[in-house]
Amino acid sequence: MNQLIYGKENEMVYVFINMNSAGTVLTCSSEQLGTKTWMNHVYKWTKDTGQEIQDYKHCSILENGSLAFNDFGPEQSGIYKCSVSYSKEGKHHTKHFHFFVRAYHRPARSVEIQSAFYSALCSSAANSIYIRSFLQHLNGLVRNLSCEVFEKYTECIWPLQGRNRSEVRMTVLMFPYGVMWEIHCPPESMNKDCEQDIMDRSKEAYERIHHSIEVLNEFQLHEGNLPSLHYKTGSLLAYKVDHCKPGFGKSNSTDGCSNCCIACDPGLYSSLNTVTCVTCPLGSYNGHYGKTECETCTRSLVTYHKGATSSEDCVSYDCFFLGQSWAKFCSTRSWSSCTT
Repeated sequence: MNQLIYGKENEMVYVFINMNSAGTVLTCSSEQLGTKTWMNHVYKWTKDTGQEIQDYKHCSILENGSLAFNDFGPEQSGIYKCSVSYSKEGKHHTKHFHFFVRAYHRPARSVEIQSAFYSALCSSAANSIYIRSFLQHLNGLVRNLSCEVFEKYTECIWPLQGRNRSEVRMTVLMFPYGVMWEIHCPPESMNKDCEQDIMDRSKEAYERIHHSIEVLNEFQLHEGNLPSLHYKTGSLLAYKVDHCKPGFGKSNSTDGCSNCCIACDPGLYSSLNTVTCVTCPLGSYNGHYGKTECETCTRSLVTYHKGATSSEDCVSYDCFFLGQSWAKFCSTRSWSSCTT
């Protein structure tokens, strides 16, 4: 069944569309005007980039001028503008409607797992080797369940007085969206309870980890010249946490989709091991919705601010130090013209 969304004159309408869904229709009209067909009517749809929208695989323009989405993904998010020109009672009229459309999905439950190990060494270099080996072991246990494990943080506690060993504490996140996930639960699946499938797989994955670490004590690292790493009995703890897919971040807004995972805006991104959209760092930019990383400025250029949305925001160091008012001017000119 189609979901019909009406516009409002001179007011933005916020629309949230479940990722990979079809059937949402934006009408180039208001509820007051309805779906009437006027004499000599002309419809025109554009995106916030100014590009005119034509029929393509993700959307189509219907006979009444409405825009219907067929397969909505994060890259289709953005501002959609429609204008309709028509004749009524011998007079010419033009109406404008704006829609801010965002892809979303409901948060899934991930598992945060904490554990501790004893070691005779406490250093960041050793920790890097320890966590890498630990992740390899855990992922080997859960990979065929479409789960993946990533580091959240690792810390080393120096030994207390009278003890000759330190404590390495490793915290990881086990995500339900991992390898082969689209095969187990494809987006177009209508006959499968994917939410229940996520819960079942996450539960089985943790049971495997618990049995391997706590019961069998299988992970005892011996690598090169590093001191042995031994599990601290009883330290394995697990907590359920909300998690968004890469390219999405948790929203606490009240504009229609509270607590949803929303496609990250341009200038923001979220990677595999983050649960919120974060700002692109200096020297990078992102001009699209739902991205998992930012593009790096070429030729060692920098950006004047974090959260840049275009390669045009990349400037030379010389222009950077001149200040914001000069940055964009200098980005397209030589240094000599900037100083005149």
